[in-house]
Amino acid sequence: ASAEYDRRTDPLASLLDANTASLTNLGVNSDSIGRFLQFAEVARLSSRGDVPFDRVTSSLSTLLRVDWDVSATNALLLRADYRHNSLNATRLSGLALPTLAGQQTSDGGGILASLTSSAGPFINEVRAYASSDESVIHGFRVSPLGVVNVTSDLGDGNSGQGQLLFGANSSLPRRTSTRLFEFTDEVSWLAGSAHRLKLGVLLIAGRSAIVGNGNQFGTFFYNS
Repeated sequence: ASAEYDRRTDPLASLLDANTASLTNLGVNSDSIGRFLQFAEVARLSSRGDVPFDRVTSSLSTLLRVDWDVSATNALLLRADYRHNSLNATRLSGLALPTLAGQQTSDGGGILASLTSSAGPFINEVRAYASSDESVIHGFRVSPLGVVNVTSDLGDGNSGQGQLLFGANSSLPRRTSTRLFEFTDEVSWLAGSAHRLKLGVLLIAGRSAIVGNGNQFGTFFYNS
């Protein structure tokens, strides 16, 4: 048996946390952002709500394996694994208000069973594996997405263009799931000391589903 856990914390970058240098690299100046945030505050759109200040990524993986010699000619292998990943704030750009972020969780696992039998020059191996994976992303806010097109004077005769985002993420919520089943049955014949003849069957069945339409609540564009 084995298990591994990992956790990482990074500052969450959003429009509320950006400095002048990073805004210039993104093609907008701080004056444009200041005016935008004033309007957002009046409209009560600039609040962080439940969005955290730090992005926390965590992952967990476990594995359990059992080998059992049932008899002198039969060996059984059982293996199970589980995986979990979570991200408390994702899909957020440096020119977006924090409310566009989403929370993501992913869970998956599988079970493997294998039986190997031998009889004289023949070896038979039967193997079955089933797995399931699911990922869910949901936003902190349910509302339309607002996009403000901004053209900024960056100084020294340079100008930049950017899109300031507020409201909710138009690609959320979203759920994906995958189911997989594999079955193999192989018979090997040891023909002498240098040759092996193998015959087998393979069956694979899978199913994938995606729930969540993009732009479910609409997107509104504004020119500054």
